[in-house]
Amino acid sequence: MKFTVALRGLEKAFGIIPPDAPEYDYEDDYSPTVNQEKLEDVQRLLQVCENRLREAKPSFDLVGFMTIGKLLDSLYNALEHDMLTLEDIEKRARLVLDKIGEKIRGAKTP
Repeated sequence: MKFTVALRGLEKAFGIIPPDAPEYDYEDDYSPTVNQEKLEDVQRLLQVCENRLREAKPSFDLVGFMTIGKLLDSLYNALEHDMLTLEDIEKRARLVLDKIGEKIRGAKTP
């Protein structure tokens, strides 16, 4: 099952209204030329984020887990529809990964 499908099911089951996706600035200097290696790196990074989020699920409350999931979904969408540069997606994915790490580290400290 795809992660976003699972999130939408949880939202519906628990009556949770997720936050709106962030607005993107489409007027950045964006070149449609795609570096295939960079694209694959960003795709792997997003997959790492998704896997780490699944592993960290016990560290999150439901709303926090779903919020991070929605952010990842927005990044996947931005990648698929060329809404952001690969560098911007990578930067935001690294921030998401940092937040997941902070949550895991916070859960391990007494």
